[in-house]
Amino acid sequence: ALALAPPVIVFDVPLLVESTHWQKRVDRILVVDCSPATQIQRVVARSALEPAAVERIIAAQATREQRRAMATWVLTNEGLSLSQLHAQIDALMEDFQKVRQQLAGTPLPYPPSGV
Repeated sequence: ALALAPPVIVFDVPLLVESTHWQKRVDRILVVDCSPATQIQRVVARSALEPAAVERIIAAQATREQRRAMATWVLTNEGLSLSQLHAQIDALMEDFQKVRQQLAGTPLPYPPSGV
C-alpha cells in the first residue's frame, strides 16, 4: 500500500506567498514561523547585513500574517525545546501520512516500517 501512495514532495520556496507560479503547483503549504525580531536576529547572525537592511527586506515581502493565512500547517520555530520541536515535526509527519492515505485510499503506518 505504501508503494502505491503518492509521494510527499517538499519544495523550499522562501517567497511562495508572493509567487503565483509556485502557488499553482502546490496542494498544501507548511510555514516555518518565528517572530520578526527572531527572524532579524537570525539573519544578522548568519550574514553581513545590518538589522535595518534586514528590516527593509522583510518589509518588502509578504507579512507574517499573510504567510500564516496561506498555510495548511504552521511549524513554530521559536522558544521551544528540541523535544517540543520534535513533537511538532512528529505531528506534522502524521498529518502527511493521513494526506497520503486519503489520496491513496489505503491506510499507511507512521512511522513506516523499516525506518
